[in-house]
Amino acid sequence: MRESTTNHNLIEYLLTASKPQENETIQEIMAFMDEMPGGFLIYRDNESEEIIYANKALLRIFQCDTLEEFLEYTGSSFRGIVHPEDLENVELSIQEQIADSLHDLDFVEYRIIRKDQEIRWIEDYGHYIRLDSQDGIFYVFLLDATDKKNRHLSEKERLLQEKRQKEQKLKTLIEEYDKERKLINQEHLRRLEVIEGLSVNYDSILYADLDADRILPYRLSSRTELQFGRKFQPRQLSWYISDYVTTWVHPEDQELILKVSDPAYIRKKLATSKTYYTNYRVINNGELQYLQLRIVNVGNRERISQVVMGYRKVDEEVRREMEQKQLYEEALNTANLAINAKNTFLSNMSHDMRTPLNAIFGYTALARNHLEDSQAVTDYLRKIDIASK
Repeated sequence: MRESTTNHNLIEYLLTASKPQENETIQEIMAFMDEMPGGFLIYRDNESEEIIYANKALLRIFQCDTLEEFLEYTGSSFRGIVHPEDLENVELSIQEQIADSLHDLDFVEYRIIRKDQEIRWIEDYGHYIRLDSQDGIFYVFLLDATDKKNRHLSEKERLLQEKRQKEQKLKTLIEEYDKERKLINQEHLRRLEVIEGLSVNYDSILYADLDADRILPYRLSSRTELQFGRKFQPRQLSWYISDYVTTWVHPEDQELILKVSDPAYIRKKLATSKTYYTNYRVINNGELQYLQLRIVNVGNRERISQVVMGYRKVDEEVRREMEQKQLYEEALNTANLAINAKNTFLSNMSHDMRTPLNAIFGYTALARNHLEDSQAVTDYLRKIDIASK
């Protein structure tokens, strides 16, 4: 350990003086130390840590009236001052601080047990002096820091309580967020299931951003896989439409699909309607197939850019339409034949009936004019009967 350069004459004088109670100088020094506002303690650095001196302020801290009472209560040892639960850590801290301090200074906090058994907190500011003639000594300034410690502990507890409240609030918010997110996820899954159910007939579903000229697949068919390489990666929209039309669409329908897939046309159609569709033909493995392209606005109505493009086969529907159309045409032809036959019949019937009817109408008029001549009426009726046959 380092040699102290401190002037030790005063300390050595106090410790070696004979009958210090009769020495006027020593009495003046002790009176001065007794008037100090805080506790002051001197004890030896030996095995027993023997207390040499304690001023009146330290006696008051321990609720002792005399030095003798204080020494008896503490066992005349520094160890008797420190709370038993704190002693080991306090002594270790003092030794470490002195070893690392240029001026052999240390500061420790610990509890004491007063004579009335109340536990108090002490702030201990110590200084170690090495003496040539005997063991080194500690002289220590002690302050009752109980109120300060209690305020510190109260503040710490308040901060911990605030921290716990904030943590609980955060935990509650997280739990509520998790619940809300779970509900959102459930609703999202339900919507996806509904969308999946409603779009089950579509073999290709693509998302397109008209402003960015970008298209991303969500479901691929054997046709659209060729444009995306079986990977769900974005492509340039204009390139995709051109390549798809050239590769798959029937030559007679290519101009139509290029038209209805043009961004300007899409915006025009979706400005007045949420969706529109177009039927067209493709050639797949030499087979003619009927498809339907449906385009739906899924973005802002004010600025149409995000759309979904769905492709589905409509072979059966087109065939049914064609069959129904053929049935309608056959029914129409049959009806026209029936109408023509009826008109011919009525025309012929009119010609065959016109002559006898005119004779009947003439004889009836003559009979009405000769109602008073019964023989003439009978003759006219006989002629009407003959004409009707």
